[in-house]
Amino acid sequence: METITEKAADRIKALETQENLEKLERLNFYFVNQGQLWRKLKHHPFTDRFCLS
Repeated sequence: METITEKAADRIKALETQENLEKLERLNFYFVNQGQLWRKLKHHPFTDRFCLS
């Protein structure tokens, strides 16, 4: 049978994993948004002149 310490350690590990997943999701969301913004900018007349693509 698991001790309380082992249970606590498992719980902490689970929470850390959850936290890291949320951070990754936020980062992914950020980069997806940046990509969409970049695509919009690329087709903007002002940025087209400077050939950013």
